[in-house]
Amino acid sequence: MKRRCVIQTMAALALLGLLTMGNAHADDAVSPVVVELFTSQGCSSCPPADVVLSKLAARRDVLALSFHVDYWDSLGWKDPFASPVNTARQKAYRQTFHNSQIYTPQAVVGGVAEMVGSRASEVTAAVADVARRQAGGPKLTIDRTDGIRVTVPAGDMTTATIWLAAYDPRHETAVRRGENAGSALVNTNVVRKLVALGPYAGRATTLAAPSDFARDGEGVAAWIQRDPTGAIVSAVNMPPR
Repeated sequence: MKRRCVIQTMAALALLGLLTMGNAHADDAVSPVVVELFTSQGCSSCPPADVVLSKLAARRDVLALSFHVDYWDSLGWKDPFASPVNTARQKAYRQTFHNSQIYTPQAVVGGVAEMVGSRASEVTAAVADVARRQAGGPKLTIDRTDGIRVTVPAGDMTTATIWLAAYDPRHETAVRRGENAGSALVNTNVVRKLVALGPYAGRATTLAAPSDFARDGEGVAAWIQRDPTGAIVSAVNMPPR
């Protein structure tokens, strides 16, 4: 009886291993859902949203990125990661979603849904919805062996843009002034550079980034987004090396 239990246990473990291998392989083939969090260290409502994003960043099926905006910088604390490029991107989304104004913390999921970034259940529900809809998009690859090159195969596509971002995985900042004075804020996948690499209209292409685009210790991510700031149909993430 004991020998039979051991054999059954080993068989179960072997089956579990096969299932795990299959799931890992499937996960690798699935494009992650892009979640963009527009946030600021000067905003007292943002830290809970930063926590939501950090949890999403641990998922292999999600590309979670923090875009720090600069319009809070004059209100007591200058966010060291704020960028006018990030603010401009959020303003473009205002047009996409027909919002009357921009705000923080705002989460944009897959370029097609937006909500308050601290509402975890709404964000995760949107991730699941986008994952179902974006299946089958052209698969991007990133090569960092000699500079950064993004390759996209041919696909059924109208006018779109290939975006590339460099990000720092984690930062902890002691905030000394402003609404979050006295807090130690942790930010995840902080976008430090963002560039539109070039257009994509369904033809196979390889695009190169500037040689100094990303430093050692920074991750890089790329995605295809319908113009101007529409649905993101495919993405790839290369964590820091």
